[in-house]
Amino acid sequence: MEVTPEMYAWFTSLNIINPFLSGEDDQMNNFVIPEKTIKVLLGGKYMDIILKHLQDSYNKFYKVKMDFTSKMKELKEIDEDQDYISNSVKYANWHLVGDTLKQFGLNYTEEEIMKVVNGDKDFMLKIIKQIYDLHNQFLKHSNSNNKNKNNRTPPKNNINSNQNQNNGNFKRMFTVPQKKNEDLSSINFDKSSKNSNINLAQLNDTSSMQAFND
Repeated sequence: MEVTPEMYAWFTSLNIINPFLSGEDDQMNNFVIPEKTIKVLLGGKYMDIILKHLQDSYNKFYKVKMDFTSKMKELKEIDEDQDYISNSVKYANWHLVGDTLKQFGLNYTEEEIMKVVNGDKDFMLKIIKQIYDLHNQFLKHSNSNNKNKNNRTPPKNNINSNQNQNNGNFKRMFTVPQKKNEDLSSINFDKSSKNSNINLAQLNDTSSMQAFND
């Protein structure tokens, strides 16, 4: 399956794919993730690495040391060259993934999890692309606000995440918990905002790269 060079480089940096085993698609000007890698990703392999990467950028952005990925140690092991992965293993692994993603505000229904279990490659890569986008947003705004000495307050774990099934738009809303005697005015990216919500959609700009081809 094809992804952009940026996302291909991300997979390579995480040691999920070997750049010497996959090449550029001259017609699409994209890069190809080997089918063998897609197969084991559908089984849940490497998702612990991907989510740990997201957690690191989350902690960097909020300047905290949260451990949302501890349950990922329970992932069923899958060999890179495994010919057959049972649906029971896929189901167990992707439910661990789904439970962990909720901590970051990415919520998926049982029906959506079953799409991956049943071998929907496109939807599986769509989930990974959303993780990739969120990771990049955390990094982008961490780097751009390094000089800001105000501490950011992490959102509640039950962040609302709505996915529009009709047009494919994905919106995330971070709801920041109100704490006693705490001034939360400094955590808004939009200083003109009259509420304490951080809408990640507002963090996007026109230069945000498109990392996945539908």
